[in-house]
Amino acid sequence: MLCKQLEAEGSDLQFASIILVDNDPYYKNDDGEYVNNYGSVNYGVVACQYDDWFFSIQDEAGDWIVRPRDYIRNDNCKSFLAFGEDPSTFEGTPEPGKYYSKVIDGQEAVRVVYTPTEIHSWGSLSPVSTKYVVEFFQNTMPAPNPIAPSGTMAFLKECISLVGVVGLVLFMVFFTLVLLDTRFFGVLRAETLVAPAPAPASLRGKLWFWGGLIAGAVFSFFAFHWFMRPIYNIPNTDWPAILPQQQTLALGVWGMASGIFTIVLLFINYRTNLKHTGFDLAERGVILPKGTLMKTILLAITAACATFAIVFFADYFFNTNFQFWAVMFRAFDADKVPIMLCALPLFLMFYIPNSIACHSFRYNEIGKGGWVNTLIIAFFNAASIIYIELVQYSVFFATGQPYWHVESFDRQLGGWLLGTVVVMFVTP
Repeated sequence: MLCKQLEAEGSDLQFASIILVDNDPYYKNDDGEYVNNYGSVNYGVVACQYDDWFFSIQDEAGDWIVRPRDYIRNDNCKSFLAFGEDPSTFEGTPEPGKYYSKVIDGQEAVRVVYTPTEIHSWGSLSPVSTKYVVEFFQNTMPAPNPIAPSGTMAFLKECISLVGVVGLVLFMVFFTLVLLDTRFFGVLRAETLVAPAPAPASLRGKLWFWGGLIAGAVFSFFAFHWFMRPIYNIPNTDWPAILPQQQTLALGVWGMASGIFTIVLLFINYRTNLKHTGFDLAERGVILPKGTLMKTILLAITAACATFAIVFFADYFFNTNFQFWAVMFRAFDADKVPIMLCALPLFLMFYIPNSIACHSFRYNEIGKGGWVNTLIIAFFNAASIIYIELVQYSVFFATGQPYWHVESFDRQLGGWLLGTVVVMFVTP
């Protein structure tokens, strides 16, 4: 697009080589005719065979006539490799990774399509796609002292950064524990070791424990489609000015709905079941004295700010961050703070009831040392998202078309939830 814009403006700036990673090039002109949109520029495409968003063609019902793994054989790809000629003129069968050349305006230009076996969101991190990008530029703009395409360090860097992600989470947890040893926050520390509640023994107790976990996961799954889909389809011009971020708003409302459901579920459980067994809300940390509550909030803010201080320090002095793929701690600009504050109530309406459910109502003596109980809670906390991801991508790899695929939201939901799976499992 920029090429065409600069050309129209008569700019002297020219492009030698361009490669798209997980995005369709333009195949036709405004009249719908196949055309060479890129002139004598060397042009390559990395087209993942299981791309959630691109390289597919749909019919009116939304089913994919051409699936991403078949892209290399479809007419659009043939025309692209034939420099805008009609696909019928292409001789033979297109081959992934093969360079097709043609002299245009007295200059030899190339076209190539790579087809790694990957999903859309993995392409930007994948060592395979990275190798193709380096290979393409080395072939079209040779470096005087080349490094082998397979010799890139980006993925190793990402793996090292993952160690930093784990370190930040550990720091936040243990920094909180250290603060509990100070005089100011010491009042928050329990006088004796807090033991898990006895595992439910009665049939009613077991039904509430397991039924509550299942009900929460089922509601989360349906609420995801009930609330996020209509928010996703809101036109850009109609986003609320107070929170003009589509993904943040959609995830926030979904979380808030799940949080309200959790509150209702816990309330009914307490009134019809736990209250009669002697379950004490104050003893289990559900109800806190005003002074304790304020210090608890201050403790949480202090730990979070100290953790992000490390993130900003690393960003400012070393120009680095803590992330792996879709899980990350990133520095942010000041203009994001008002949006964060507007989004905060939505997420608190999820995380506070979720924390109470995990650590007060369902913190039971199941398994040696309670780790089995924790594993159960963590799994059910992420169960609805794990189910969505398993269904979406298993069907995708089996058939070439993801389970949810008709609307734009359907194609994006898998990528949206990748990081959320980790967050929902790790937080308990």
